[in-house]
Amino acid sequence: MLGEFFLSTDDQLEPLLIESGPHGRLPCVRASGLTPVNIASLGELLGVASQEEILRICGNRHHESQGGESGVWDVPSAVAVALCGIENLDPVAEQWVATEELQRDRWQATDALTVLSELAELLTHQEQGQSLWYWWSL
Repeated sequence: MLGEFFLSTDDQLEPLLIESGPHGRLPCVRASGLTPVNIASLGELLGVASQEEILRICGNRHHESQGGESGVWDVPSAVAVALCGIENLDPVAEQWVATEELQRDRWQATDALTVLSELAELLTHQEQGQSLWYWWSL
């Protein structure tokens, strides 16, 4: 499964973006294979809330393509804020890849560190009205 994090306002979520993703349209961070469970696990590691609480709100504003083969879901803003507040992402990356889901997908700590570092950098460019989204495609 393909996946990319990106920043967007609700107005920018056009059908083409939902179907084909942000790559080439908006700045994004490639992070294939993630699910709301992975985002919730990250949020719990960052001390935002329990995985169950984050999972309840992750994707509250999701949109799917007409064929259902791709879509976007919003990442809770508290997860984005917490990520930006971490100076050393190495321990977070190591704990994140130790989760059952990322172990199954064979993520390495270097993969997670790259994604988290690029994501933290992307978030420094967040403008008012933008939310963090995750695009996925089967």
